[in-house]
Amino acid sequence: MGRKIKKHTQKKAVKQIGWQRYLLASLVGLVILLVGFVWQAPNLSMYWQNSQPVQVKSEASAVFFYKPSCAHCQKVYPDIFWYNLSNINQPRKQIQTINVEYPANQHFIQDYDLETTPVMIKDNQRVQSDNGKDFVKAMVGGQNNGEKS
Repeated sequence: MGRKIKKHTQKKAVKQIGWQRYLLASLVGLVILLVGFVWQAPNLSMYWQNSQPVQVKSEASAVFFYKPSCAHCQKVYPDIFWYNLSNINQPRKQIQTINVEYPANQHFIQDYDLETTPVMIKDNQRVQSDNGKDFVKAMVGGQNNGEKS
């Protein structure tokens, strides 16, 4: 009888360890998916969220023009994305992003005389840079190392 109880206890322990391993593996998998999504969020936004015709919003404090195929834009866009996300509840601090590669938005190239991207226009000032931090500094009123015209 003592052996039967011991076997039953061992089987129960194995089942509990299996359940714990399953839970741990599930949690690790979920964390990996979340980290991957957060890491890719700016790229997803750059290519898909902004591929629609838009109008310049009057409540946006600045407008950022970019092309997803532009290497400089790809480098800068994540800083704009995270800046906007950190100010999600403050529409007046948002930087409107416009994909000028999208056919319906190409009129902005002529409308704003855009010669290159990325370009941000804030208070009728152009900010051009290969460094996303320059755009963010321009938003918070700091000095800008990029070109201003």
